[in-house]
Amino acid sequence: MSRFFLLLIAASLFCCSCTIDRELMDRADGGDATAQVALARKLLKGSLASQRCGILWLQLAAEAQNPNAWAALAVCYHKGLGDLPKDERQAEACLKQAAALGHTGAAHALLLLHSSPVDAAQTVPWLRQVAEKKYPPAERLLGLRYLRGQGVEKDLTKGVDLLRYAAMSGDRRAARLMADCYEKGIGVSRNPLLAAGWRQLAERE
Repeated sequence: MSRFFLLLIAASLFCCSCTIDRELMDRADGGDATAQVALARKLLKGSLASQRCGILWLQLAAEAQNPNAWAALAVCYHKGLGDLPKDERQAEACLKQAAALGHTGAAHALLLLHSSPVDAAQTVPWLRQVAEKKYPPAERLLGLRYLRGQGVEKDLTKGVDLLRYAAMSGDRRAARLMADCYEKGIGVSRNPLLAAGWRQLAERE
């Protein structure tokens, strides 16, 4: 994007808001994508004209492959902020861009959008991304995928390991599933004592 266009956006800020930190604006105008996103978030809370400016800054940051910018643009499309139409497809496309750049929240949002078995293979990359952040529900869901072979090659050992990680982090559903695994011998040897222990952990307040 040209320097001239940047200056036009910067000039428009004075019409949009008089409370913008000048240092933040200078950093954004200098190409700092993090500052551009921070500035955009301030502007998006204002009037329609202010929101339009905020979206322009987000688009600049998105061009620089800033994951937070893509995630924020997804919200803008979802809500129809500024001049953007409400467009769920475009919002999802922005979430995918954010997730591909490592935005965990976007990856989780995509999981919620694609929760049916039909979408199993499509959601595995996002699920792995969230699970790698040690998020217990994602570890549990990914563990179930491996146990059932949904979207991934069936791997009982890996599935049980993921369920164990989630259960040890306090996920009660994962603890119940661990109890089932030990009761039925799924991925582990049958062990009624361990099954009872996991069941007790699942029921603990």
